[in-house]
Order: sequence, then structure tokens, then C-alpha cells
Amino acid sequence: MPDSIAWSFNASASTGGTCKAAGKTPADAVLIVRKTIPDTFDDPLSLQLETADKIAFLAMTSSVYDADLTVNGGVTAVKLTGPLVLHGNAVALFSADLGELEVKNTTGGDVELSILVGFDIAA
Repeated sequence: MPDSIAWSFNASASTGGTCKAAGKTPADAVLIVRKTIPDTFDDPLSLQLETADKIAFLAMTSSVYDADLTVNGGVTAVKLTGPLVLHGNAVALFSADLGELEVKNTTGGDVELSILVGFDIAA
């Protein structure tokens, strides 16, 4: 049965500038991954997911945002200094294949990583 992912975004600067958006992304299926990433972890995290062209939505959040926590989907390493949210074709900017996600944690403590994926099987 088709599903959807409701999302909202609100950012504001102390000078008054804002950026707001909200909506829903349709998804044929939804996957949620939660993993404790121990300090000094530097290994692949096996996700065994479809190629990026089947992913309509990808969000990654962490209990700690720090430049010493990086994720790499194969295209470029991203320092998780804030949440990562990608829609549609933007997922391919992060990864063409989410079979494995390289994760490196040198923050000095354990980190809880959460990943939410919405699939568009017909894509």
C-alpha cells in the first residue's frame, strides 16, 4: 500500500531572514534505520538499498552534529554538522548506490544515527 512522508523545514537567522517549507513526498515503501555508531567507528554500514533513482526521499539525522561525524554514499563525504535531507534527483548527488554507507565517527562519543528512506519503485 502506498505511503507518504510528511516533512517540514523552518530555518531563521537572527537578523530576521527565514526559509520555510512543508509538504508530503509520496512513497511506495518506507524504510527506517536507527543505528548506534560507536566512537572511532570507521566502517561501511550495509543498507542494501536500491539504486538512488528508486529513492524519492532520504533524510539522515544524528544525536550529535559534528564535523567529526562523516557519511559517504560513494559520491562525496558529508560532514554531518546538521540534518541531511534530499528529495528526488538530489539523492544522486549524495549516492548512486546506497548498498553501503561509509560512516566515520571520531566525535569522542557514541552517536545515534537515524535514516529515513522513501522509495518510488516505479521510477
